Amino acid sequence: MRVDGHFDVLGCPRVRIEAATGQFFEAVLNTAFTGELWMPKNILKSLGFVCRGTVNVEFTDGTIKPAELFAGSINWFGHKLRVSAVASGDQSTCVGMGLLKNASLRIDPAKSLVYLEAPFRGTPRPKG
Repeated sequence: MRVDGHFDVLGCPRVRIEAATGQFFEAVLNTAFTGELWMPKNILKSLGFVCRGTVNVEFTDGTIKPAELFAGSINWFGHKLRVSAVASGDQSTCVGMGLLKNASLRIDPAKSLVYLEAPFRGTPRPKG
């Protein structure tokens, strides 16, 4: 199965993801982010995600700050998948290596190609 994406006006690779509620959102593919999802709190709530507490997040400049941690479900390569999401303090929306680690990622700016392929090894995490 394959998820096609595109480059936005800034040249960032993006993919469209479906929340378990049936709503779609777009997220930048961010290989520097080790979590699963990073997005604004208001979007997380609108997608049916529930706050589960706070976590300390280390930013690229080395600072560590608390952020709200949410849990919810997405449809990921045809499977309902329970994921965690960090509430961003800005309007950025990212998909990180927590989700990308089991996918084949192809980004080719010269050919305007952005896509993910996910041949699951074994069984995906349980539905939630």
